[in-house]
Amino acid sequence: MKQLTVLDAMFLHLETAETPMHLASVHPLRMPRGYRGDFVAEVRTHVAKRLHLAPILHRKLLLAPLDLTAPMWVEDESVDLEHHVRRVGLRRPGSMNQLRALVGRVQSAPLDRARPLWELILVEGFQGRGWVAILKVHHAGIDGQSGQVLIEALMDISPRPREVPPPRRRRRGPAIGEASAAGRIARGLAHAATQAGQLVSHAPQFLRNAANASGVMGPLVPRIPGWTKRGGHGEIGSGVPRTPFNTTLTRERVWAGRSIPLVKVRRIARVRDCTVNDVILTVCGMALRAYLLKGRALPDRSLIALMPVSTRQRGDVEMSNRVLIAPVRLHTDAADPLQQLRDICADTALIKQALVRSRGGTATDLPIIGLSWLARGLVRLLGRFNLAEVLPLMGNLVITNVMTSTVPLYLCGARLMSYLPALVLMHGQGLGIAVHTYAGSIDVGVIGCPRAAPDVEKIAILIGEAVDQLGRGASGYARKSARTIEAPR
Repeated sequence: MKQLTVLDAMFLHLETAETPMHLASVHPLRMPRGYRGDFVAEVRTHVAKRLHLAPILHRKLLLAPLDLTAPMWVEDESVDLEHHVRRVGLRRPGSMNQLRALVGRVQSAPLDRARPLWELILVEGFQGRGWVAILKVHHAGIDGQSGQVLIEALMDISPRPREVPPPRRRRRGPAIGEASAAGRIARGLAHAATQAGQLVSHAPQFLRNAANASGVMGPLVPRIPGWTKRGGHGEIGSGVPRTPFNTTLTRERVWAGRSIPLVKVRRIARVRDCTVNDVILTVCGMALRAYLLKGRALPDRSLIALMPVSTRQRGDVEMSNRVLIAPVRLHTDAADPLQQLRDICADTALIKQALVRSRGGTATDLPIIGLSWLARGLVRLLGRFNLAEVLPLMGNLVITNVMTSTVPLYLCGARLMSYLPALVLMHGQGLGIAVHTYAGSIDVGVIGCPRAAPDVEKIAILIGEAVDQLGRGASGYARKSARTIEAPR
């Protein structure tokens, strides 16, 4: 057995029918030339040989009695691949619109907690006779970085699958029915005591890091005290403005994906002396500004994106969550894209300064007994009484950027043509943008709740247009700078 950290367990406690907590990635496939086999059967055989390579594939949850402590991971001795790897067919013509609708339905359906928390859905009939793979994994088991372990387990870097070593013989642990309630409580309390000891021993460093991060990043999110009025409802004021995205969620999800050549983004980053991540944040901000302007809903203050940042030490591949959330202003109050980029670069430089100083000293596991009661009660109150629409916001949306693979990946000989992601959503944040850098491409996934962001396809298109617009601006800047340097004095 292995106890979940509090951060991992939070993704379980915050899950409701309206807020499923699983991540997904969508992969249109290019099948081997002349393929006529049974692809689903081949993938099941392939996965069966590799279950031992990634813990998330072969472990399931064991809950503590009364949810007094965090759940535990236990081995599932008989993973049902008929359930986890399954076929779904698209009706003709199998269009991209049909695929987008299917991904929305996949993201709105929670995973079965009685089984390992993953599914691999193989979609047949895309654009005629094509296939798409949708990988769906609960956030309690992975974050963006640890997801690399899963990628390496299931995928190959050549069309011919590699030979993997057989699993080492494991000593069988107690099955769910054999683990007594008293034993589970005792184990959970012992784990909490260990957590408390570690927290005390690391308290000075933790407090220094927290103070440092607050001092550097705090000014990036200006606070406006007091009360404001919006739409006749009282609203506690903060530095995060209200947008249509920030509302109570329904169970439905809409999704759209778009692939952008990485070379375009790198060219902008090189000319403007910034990072690829800075460019991604900027084009997302430009797209959101244009989207909200068209709907006459652009606030005067800048939108704030919540950016997950890995806190992993080098070599840490444990399948769990090791992240901090950094607030980043998208500077949507600036009409000039190059000015947006400059301001975002300045802000992210300060964030990096804080995170470099605090890396390795951040607590992600705290000794909180009964956290599940508190978290579940809070998320249900938010949904039932629409509190997300009146309480202060931490941010307007989440924007993530993860490097997956620099080379093409293959599943049973079929090439993954793209790596389009889908995030989780929470009450108050009905839009999320995820980016995966894959094989020379920036693959963007935009997910929303129809109540908050019904036209996510438009946002995905605007992100692509923003890359072209920013690229033209950066090229003009480069030409102007070159003329300035060459001009005689």
